[in-house]
Amino acid sequence: MALALKSKGKSSEIRNKLYHATKEIVRVYVGLPELHFLDTCIDCGVCAASCPWSASISELLYGPHAKADYLRMMYRKTSTVSGKILGPIVRAHIPDTEEELERIYDAAYHCSNCGWCFYTCPHGVDSGALVALLRGVLYRVGKVPRFLGALAKLEKDILLEDKIPLEASTLWDERIAEIRERHEALPLGEAPNLILLTLYDVTVGWDSINAYLTLLDAAGIKYSVPDKPLGVKPPMPFVVGDLEGARKVAEAVYSYAVKHKAKSIVILDGGYSYNDLRYLYTFYRAVKPKGLEITHVLKLLYETYDSLGLPPLVRWGRAAYIPSGHIDTRGGIGDGAKLVEATTEKYDKHLLWPYAGVGNVSLTSKTVIEALGPMIGVTLNDLDEMEKRLIEHIRLVGKELARQSVRTSPGYHIYSSMDDIIVLRETEEPGLRPMHIAEWLAKHLK
Repeated sequence: MALALKSKGKSSEIRNKLYHATKEIVRVYVGLPELHFLDTCIDCGVCAASCPWSASISELLYGPHAKADYLRMMYRKTSTVSGKILGPIVRAHIPDTEEELERIYDAAYHCSNCGWCFYTCPHGVDSGALVALLRGVLYRVGKVPRFLGALAKLEKDILLEDKIPLEASTLWDERIAEIRERHEALPLGEAPNLILLTLYDVTVGWDSINAYLTLLDAAGIKYSVPDKPLGVKPPMPFVVGDLEGARKVAEAVYSYAVKHKAKSIVILDGGYSYNDLRYLYTFYRAVKPKGLEITHVLKLLYETYDSLGLPPLVRWGRAAYIPSGHIDTRGGIGDGAKLVEATTEKYDKHLLWPYAGVGNVSLTSKTVIEALGPMIGVTLNDLDEMEKRLIEHIRLVGKELARQSVRTSPGYHIYSSMDDIIVLRETEEPGLRPMHIAEWLAKHLK
């Protein structure tokens, strides 16, 4: 009898936490677009064909509509009259067991938030946006991946508290000294463009960062670099559903740029940072100062080269540019493909369905954990079961991306996202020749 009462008490606790968390997320973050996403899905499954997790692992478990449905059922139960009265009849439900909570947790983090579900849905439903809100619910009940959560906390410490771990601070100083020696970065306050440079960039992305700065130097573009890391890979809190933290982080980045008289924040990342800081900041209620631009380095390079009658590049080799979901679709940057095409003797167009990659959860890859883990005291052995499973699933998604890339071209395979490069290199797929676009272009300078 005691065991039964204990179990019932645990169920009530889970249900109450999820109920109140869902109510608060809906109250603060659900507007007309999100209401459309919540109420319009007809479970046709068209979105699953474009989802990397559906194609690589399981459409049943990880189809975009299936993942978003977890939020829909809690939304109906907490926030609609029909859900409160009819319950299961209208698929309204608040989970009350650990098993259900774990399934939701697993589904929420098998999402790249790449946007392909949105582009393929015949009714314009953005399931990825709902998954982001689902992570917000989970964050409020304490269900956060340990590694990603620790990175998000580190980013808040750096940007909001000005606290940087000694190991990170030492590495940062070394990297900035190297930039000063090798490149033409101007002092803070003396250039219109501020490079968004982060801990992620100076660890796993260092080679591509140097290549991008070489390209900026060659184009005569004036830029400065920050005197401290602008986070880990902002907005990291958004990745784990800490929507209030994401707002504060984004506003801290904007404020830093304004303080140092920058007109534009230039993002070198091919992942989510550009899309989130330029477009999605309103989703988590951040305020971007008037007159401050957010631009991507590929757009800046292409426009500068084009206006000068350049690019100052030579053609060699055979290659295909593989689109990144975050900047090539959600971000609307098509200049990477133009630049690669301008530098190849034989350019292979990517004729397959544009692949989304592994997106923000690629941070839970062995390479990133080994690079950033020591700064936050987290190792592979410290991960929970979902995270360990996710590492293997990221590898499977990477294998599918690698196979598509090899079928596209026998030459080089060019990506704008360092996230994709990292995961692809871990697959060791035969015939794959991955190269970051910055390194590719830097090798083509006259």
